[in-house]
Amino acid sequence: MKKGYRLFLDKSQFNQINPPVFSKRNDGRIIQRNSIRILSEQSRARTKNFNDEIYDSLTRYILADGTVDGDEILSSYFPTVKAHVFISHSHDDVDLALAFSQWLYDCFGIEAFVDHTIWGSGDKLIRTLDNEYSFDAEKKVYNYSTRNLTTSFVHLMLASAISKMIDTCDCLFFLNSPNSLSSDPKGNTTGSPWIFYELLMAKLLKKEEPSQRHFSQGGRVTEGRTSFIVRQTPPIDNLKHLTPSILNMWRQKVHDKNPKEALRILYDFY
Repeated sequence: MKKGYRLFLDKSQFNQINPPVFSKRNDGRIIQRNSIRILSEQSRARTKNFNDEIYDSLTRYILADGTVDGDEILSSYFPTVKAHVFISHSHDDVDLALAFSQWLYDCFGIEAFVDHTIWGSGDKLIRTLDNEYSFDAEKKVYNYSTRNLTTSFVHLMLASAISKMIDTCDCLFFLNSPNSLSSDPKGNTTGSPWIFYELLMAKLLKKEEPSQRHFSQGGRVTEGRTSFIVRQTPPIDNLKHLTPSILNMWRQKVHDKNPKEALRILYDFY
């Protein structure tokens, strides 16, 4: 990864970079359509969606000796794909992240990685493993120690996959919103361990700039009457600030849909 950007963009600001879409109703009235929804649907249609329904069974992952093939699970659930940029976002901002990814593609031909459309559900994989290995059908309870192992296994695979994707991508865009980062007396903190991890990797994996002049369910776990929330201060000092006005200036400077050239122009002027 060569560059990282902290993008201040929310749903109300999206029309500043993407013109509003209007349509005519049968009664003749002109209405404004939700451009975020339109672009996010286009992004989903353009991206090969991961169909995790076919992975309900662990049969294909269990080896002859009864052990689990971790390599096969990693390549099936969390594959490394080709992308120019990595979009770090809150799970609650997935439509905004997808709409922004489509905007990048429409304007510059840039392919953005958004885990929601590529990777399988880590939580579903954990449940599938738990049902196979830690559930006591007679007592109808889960073995606590085994559940810790299955969760650790899946989370370590996900962390490994995230690191590979960030390292593979040229640039990272972090969608800074109230859902992903909040201000408190301590400073900017996040309740999502995955956002924290992605931003940490963005800093640790940052490469030297080129000489000529890239699942998140959050940190809340609710069981019974209590909520377990851990707030952490992620490393964001290495991320340059981006706003809708800067994105528009960038678009005006780019004349061809050449992803590498478009990113080079962004790096050069900002």
